[in-house]
Amino acid sequence: MDFNTSELIDRLERLLAAPIRYEMRGMVGKVRPISTRPEDIRQLDCSGFFEYIIYHTTIGRHDIPAGSRRQWSWLRDNGYTEVDYATYAPRNDDVVRAGFRAAEHRRDHEGRRVRSRAGHVWMVINGATYESTTAVGNDGVCSLNWEYRLKRDEVDAFFTLGTAPGFGLGRSLRRLFAAGVRYLA
Repeated sequence: MDFNTSELIDRLERLLAAPIRYEMRGMVGKVRPISTRPEDIRQLDCSGFFEYIIYHTTIGRHDIPAGSRRQWSWLRDNGYTEVDYATYAPRNDDVVRAGFRAAEHRRDHEGRRVRSRAGHVWMVINGATYESTTAVGNDGVCSLNWEYRLKRDEVDAFFTLGTAPGFGLGRSLRRLFAAGVRYLA
């Protein structure tokens, strides 16, 4: 999977700046139509965020399935390399990776199997996560330090997706430019 770095930076920054709240109820947290502009998205769950970013920022617009469990299976079944989270997540190498937490289930008082914790998917680039979550007081799209998921023992799979050459430099230059424009104004 090859990424268009400038599109990846642009989409992530626009999603991070948009007033998007986390919503996970079936297709409510998915972007339909997928062509929707980031500024027009009002709610996203984790897999909807992942699906949207992959579609809009990969060369050839990879169309992956909705749902974190299906996305995990899709990456595994399509030959993406699974790697160790603690080793690869902190790397500042402009490589896009995806982490997954499996859903947990228990038996209720009537013996029925019920989900006690939802599955989750997030992206990691240069030591930062990009995700839609309610973690750490967030309610929507955010970026966290890679260690957050590791410390909470939430990493069940971690895949290398592809490179985004110049991602770190591109984000830094955009921040400097934005700061300079505000300073001069």
